[in-house]
Amino acid sequence: MFVEWPIETSRADHCALEPRVWTVFDLVVGLAILALGFVSLIAIQVLLVGLGASTNPNAIDVPRALLSLAFEALLAVVAWLLAARRGLSLRALGLRLPRRWGFLPVALVGAYLALVAYHVLLQLIARLGVDTSGLMEGNTLPVGDGVSLATWIVLGIAVVVVAPVAEELFFRGLIFRALVARVPLPVAYAVSGLVFGGFHLNVAVLVPFALIGAIFAWAFWNSGSLWTTIGAHAAVNGLSFAFAVAGAVP
Repeated sequence: MFVEWPIETSRADHCALEPRVWTVFDLVVGLAILALGFVSLIAIQVLLVGLGASTNPNAIDVPRALLSLAFEALLAVVAWLLAARRGLSLRALGLRLPRRWGFLPVALVGAYLALVAYHVLLQLIARLGVDTSGLMEGNTLPVGDGVSLATWIVLGIAVVVVAPVAEELFFRGLIFRALVARVPLPVAYAVSGLVFGGFHLNVAVLVPFALIGAIFAWAFWNSGSLWTTIGAHAAVNGLSFAFAVAGAVP
C-alpha cells in the first residue's frame, strides 16, 4: 500500500515520472545485493592478495580495477533485472531525454559547491582547534606508483563510464524512486543521499557525497531523466580521474 503525498503527485505530473514503480521488496532486495556485493568484493580482494594475483593490497592493479568495474556493473544489472521483473522499460526507469537539460549544469555546479562548502566548513572547524585532517583526505584512488596503462584504461572505463550510469540507475532510479512513493520528497532526497554517501565507505566523503546524492536526486526528479544526473556524475568523475592521472604521471 502506498502513501500519497501531494507534493509528489504534482512533481510526478510535471515530470511524467511515476513514483510508484517499486515495492518494498524491490528496495530490500536492492540493498541486500549491495551489501552482499561489498562483502564479496572484499573477500575476492583478500583472496587475490593471498594467491599473489594482486601484489599490493594498498594500490589498484588490473585485477582490482576489474573487480571495481564488475561491482559497478552489478548495480546496473540489479536495477535492470528488478525493472524487467516489474515489466518496466528503460524509459520508465528514467533513461529518456529530459524535458530541460538545464538541470544538468545545475546538478554539476551544485555538486562542486557542496564539496567546496564542506571543505570550507572543515577549515573553519580546524581553526577552533579541532583536528579535521582525517575528514579532508577525500576519495582518492589508491593507485600507488608504477600503475600500468592497462590499469588506467580499466579504471577510466569503470570511473568515468560505468559508474555514472550504474550508480544513477541504482541510487536514483531504484533507491530514490522506491523512497519517494512512501515518504515526503525532502526525506527521500536526504535518505537516498545518505545511502549514496555511505556507499563509498569513506567517512571523509560521507557528508559531501550525501549532499551530492540529494542534489542529483533533486535534478533527476525535476528533469524527469536519469541522463541529467548521469551527465553531471560523469563530468565530476571524469575531472577527478583526470586529476588522478595527472598527479600520477611523473
